[in-house]
Order: sequence, then C-alpha cells, then structure tokens
Amino acid sequence: KSGKTRVLKTLKLDMDEDTSYNIGNVYGSTIYLNLVRGAGDGDLYTYNLKTGKFARVRKNFVILNASGKYLIAANYQPTDISPFPSYIYKITSKGFQKIKKLGQNTTQAQFVGDKVYYAKFPNDGNINEMSVWVCDVTGKNAKTVFRVAAQDANGYVMLETVDKNSIVYVDVPVDGDPVYYRFDMKTEKTTQIPEPEALK
Repeated sequence: KSGKTRVLKTLKLDMDEDTSYNIGNVYGSTIYLNLVRGAGDGDLYTYNLKTGKFARVRKNFVILNASGKYLIAANYQPTDISPFPSYIYKITSKGFQKIKKLGQNTTQAQFVGDKVYYAKFPNDGNINEMSVWVCDVTGKNAKTVFRVAAQDANGYVMLETVDKNSIVYVDVPVDGDPVYYRFDMKTEKTTQIPEPEALK
C-alpha cells in the first residue's frame, strides 16, 4: 500500500543445471513458485507470506496458468512446441485436487473468465492438425470449438491466444513465414490477420 518494495526471499540457482524460478500463482497468503530445469521438468515450491516458510511441496509439477484457486498444471513443460499432458487442479486446504486431465497431447491451455480453452492434437503427436476445446474451470461441459489443419502438409498449427470472442492461431509452413488467423466464435468465420495484431 505504501508503494515500497522489499525482498521476501533470495533464491539460489544452479547454473550448471540451467535452472530458473517463476511465479505460477499467488493465492491467499501463499506464493507458488515453479523451479524449472533446462529440459522443461520442474518442481513446485511455496512461500508463505505470513510465516516466511519456503518449501518444496510437489516434485515434477509445474503451474502453467492460474485463476484464483484453479490451476492448469503439468508434470513437465517441453522447451519446444511438442504437445504434452496437462491437467486442471484446484487448491484446497489439503493441497491440490486433480479436477480433469485435459488431454495427452495438449498445448496453450488458458483461462478466459470461468472457462478453460486448450489445443489438442492427435494421439500420434502430429501437430499438423489441431482442435481447440473449451470446458468450465470445474472440468465439466468439455466440447470442441473448432478444428483446423495446416495448409502445408508438412507444416504445423498452434494455438496462440483466446479471448471471450475469438481465437488466434498460427499456421507455419515448412518453408515460409508463419501466417496468423483469427477465428470468430460467434460467426464461426476465420480471417487472416497481420502478425503485429496477433501478437499484441
């Protein structure tokens, strides 16, 4: 409230293992910190603002996104564009309650209001085809919003961002520049958009 800053805790990093910390969530009096190692795997730590206690609470657990007591988490986060398993969890007085597995091959799961949007890819790991799904934060009422395939048979498609009205995705050919599109969820029409608009 005063506008002043203070150091809560100084964390040491192992440069040989290419480690880094990032804040996954702040809920109540707890800061949730991901300790991520070079290959994308990591552990979850908490820092209690009231007691100053810092502790590892879960191994092989990374928070990717958060909204209040709800989390999107994974056992690891690849450093490339490979799809991976992701889940919805809820913070409880006993720890973390697994709500729903979003899929085995997913990316870019994100909260939009009281919904979760995420991209799913075929079980063979092919990223040439993508379906975008939505469900409640409780994991219920999951359904497909739309499906798309890369125009280049050897290229790939990836979800970028979602808001309450539209979905932005990118289509990347093997040789050539990425092309960005916006899918309007009301009209169900897809429009090509310039890169600066897609990335703003």
